[in-house]
Amino acid sequence: MSNQNRSPWLIAGALLVGIMVCIICATGAGIIGLRYWLLAQSSAPLSPVPPLIIGTPVPAVTDIPTPTANPAAVTSPTTDPLSTIPVGSDWFELGKGAIWNIVLSPDRQYLAVACSEYLYIYNPLNYEELWRIPSPGPIKQINQISWSPDSHYLAVNYFYDFDAGQTVIWDVGQQAKNMTLSGQNLGISSFAWSQDGSRLASLTNNSRGSLIVWDLESGEILFSSPDDNGDQVAWSLDGQYLIHDSLNKVVVRSSEDYRIITEVQADTFVLSNSTDLVVSNYRDGGEPGVLVWNVATGETVHRLPDVELVTNSWSPDGTAFVVTSKEGEILVIDAASGETLNETPNKWKLNQSSVLWSPAGNQIFMVSKEVFLAQNVLSLWNLRDGTVIQLGESFESAVRGLAWLEPGRRMLFSFGSRAQEINVETGLSADILVGHIPAQTSAVWSPDGQTIASSGGSRIFLWSVASRALTNSYDIHNSISSLAYDPDGNRLAAFSPWNTVTIWSTRTGQVEHTLTGDNVRVIHNVMWHSALSWSPDGRYLAVGFVGHLIVWDTQTWGRSFTIPLPYDTYPAIINFSPDSQYLAYGWLGNLFTLSLQTGEQVNLLEEVYGFYWVPDGDMMALSRSLDGALLWNTSTAEEAKFSMPIYPDSSPFGSFSPSENLFAALVKGPTVPDWHVIVWDIRSGLPIERLHLYNPSDAPLLEWSPDGTHLALPSEYGTVIVWHITVTSE
Repeated sequence: MSNQNRSPWLIAGALLVGIMVCIICATGAGIIGLRYWLLAQSSAPLSPVPPLIIGTPVPAVTDIPTPTANPAAVTSPTTDPLSTIPVGSDWFELGKGAIWNIVLSPDRQYLAVACSEYLYIYNPLNYEELWRIPSPGPIKQINQISWSPDSHYLAVNYFYDFDAGQTVIWDVGQQAKNMTLSGQNLGISSFAWSQDGSRLASLTNNSRGSLIVWDLESGEILFSSPDDNGDQVAWSLDGQYLIHDSLNKVVVRSSEDYRIITEVQADTFVLSNSTDLVVSNYRDGGEPGVLVWNVATGETVHRLPDVELVTNSWSPDGTAFVVTSKEGEILVIDAASGETLNETPNKWKLNQSSVLWSPAGNQIFMVSKEVFLAQNVLSLWNLRDGTVIQLGESFESAVRGLAWLEPGRRMLFSFGSRAQEINVETGLSADILVGHIPAQTSAVWSPDGQTIASSGGSRIFLWSVASRALTNSYDIHNSISSLAYDPDGNRLAAFSPWNTVTIWSTRTGQVEHTLTGDNVRVIHNVMWHSALSWSPDGRYLAVGFVGHLIVWDTQTWGRSFTIPLPYDTYPAIINFSPDSQYLAYGWLGNLFTLSLQTGEQVNLLEEVYGFYWVPDGDMMALSRSLDGALLWNTSTAEEAKFSMPIYPDSSPFGSFSPSENLFAALVKGPTVPDWHVIVWDIRSGLPIERLHLYNPSDAPLLEWSPDGTHLALPSEYGTVIVWHITVTSE
């Protein structure tokens, strides 16, 4: 065909393409809807059990047209409203969180326990909570706590973020803040009070670290050395010297003018309890060793190769100290001669860097590991006959604190989220100050509103809301991501990312059933979002797995429906209609419904934030729009008088209160960089309360109490945060 013959065909083809482009542009929304309609149709027929017919037949839900703009609706504010909403303060936490450290006051009258969110002061005799010290800001961790010599004050270093921290002096007797110290407060690794309590030295171990000495009467900085950073700082027994490590050396300064008196090439140090001797680790061509030297002169007294120090090395009388060999064996060294006094049986290896001497100096408590065991155990080593006795249960977490509550009788050590007491005389142990396992994934209310069930690791915890105490816990020996009560509160379903659902009896604490999905596909940081839900009549349990959704009949525990989902997707929110006739579920912002009578599946809406069923059977859905978020009736396509701005980092799903008057969601706004829970009044369309959130978990779901007066949310460090919602909508 010649070029002249081609021209009419090219012109006609171009016109046809132009017409098609215009049609596509004019019906873009319809094509998107068709894509999801085809996706819904590809799921039928459902398998493997035919759907059950229950109750009076209800007409099937059909496709819903896109809602038209409603001029009466509230439009999105032009400015970010978060900056003007006051932060709510009426809240409490269930659980203590991870325990970072325990420190007994010098007079043994107070026990300070640093947890994820709070610093607690207890009576060490009966563990009565004397004071819960409030955090001065949204903390990430409590780095260090240190008692003054007279036990009246407590120095606390809080870590906020990588470039933010704060050091506060608390007056424990008055239960009030004494002062906030200025200067470099980031990542403090060690505090040291002078013997008279008038000065406080601190040392940091990061690249911006420094040595600082404060005057505690005025709060002014007496001395600062920005070039020094290390792990330890201490005052000598006579108060003449300030000792600290810095850049592979130990520095001794005068306590009068802070000039350097001597430097020793070593990594760490431990001061003797009664002499001027210091022991330090050193490296000689990469090989470890220990130096014993005089703090006043810097003179080396002993050099011990192939061993390393442990924390709390010195015996109470200052005549001996503890080291470990390359093989992990524990050795007791005589400070005068440098000779080994005893050693443990070869089967015991020191696994942590801390030991605790008995007051008489004839026994050592140590965290050790047997060669053929994977878990740690707290052991008692008798120096007289060399016997080693295991105390308490085995545990996996690192020990963060060892302390004598009563010298020679009661000792306390913390690990993970627990603090355990050992009675040395009887050998009995008991869990004290039980916290929570980090990385909480779920928190749900019982139907009567009296109990909150939460999950952490492989354990289920039951909390009394009235007493805020832990009443029971179960272990299913598998990780848990979601929980759900049945309508009667007699059973609790626990979902595991490894495609299993465990049904517990809340009355007996026994497992009643174990359900399994079709296959095991685990996606990192995805399985924690999967949802499960009981139908209001208790007949069905719907569980969202990765790649499919299954509905079980709870009378026979046979499958009623299995709904395939696109590869590696999962339902992040599931909810039954009030009459138990329909199941709504959503993933990746898309909302679907399933008729439990006909098995028909219908795509309702895209970009969904949340939804709820009203008593008459209609569904109200919150979806994205050009102006923000839009609340509308899925049956009538009518827009409700509600709108809110869309924030890029907001949680993809929110939660409606039982009264359907309030909507709560996790939000990060442009003017509020930290996570907050925002509560909106649906009728006015405006935010009415802002709840500050310290440490949310990776993707938590907010849970309203049955009466709509409280919100519960699992936090990152294992506690459950509960807010009392004081604002109500008329």
